[in-house]
Amino acid sequence: MEKLEKLEEFYNETHHFKSSVAELRKLALDCGLKETYKWSFPTYTFED
Repeated sequence: MEKLEKLEEFYNETHHFKSSVAELRKLALDCGLKETYKWSFPTYTFED
């Protein structure tokens, strides 16, 4: 499975903190962080 597919699967899962996690994701992406998928979780990097 591609990283993008894994990210979408992770964020589409139903869990208790889904809306909070979505807000944090938006903040990270709005700050220019690069989103990737490592260690079975989304990760964010700055200036690789």
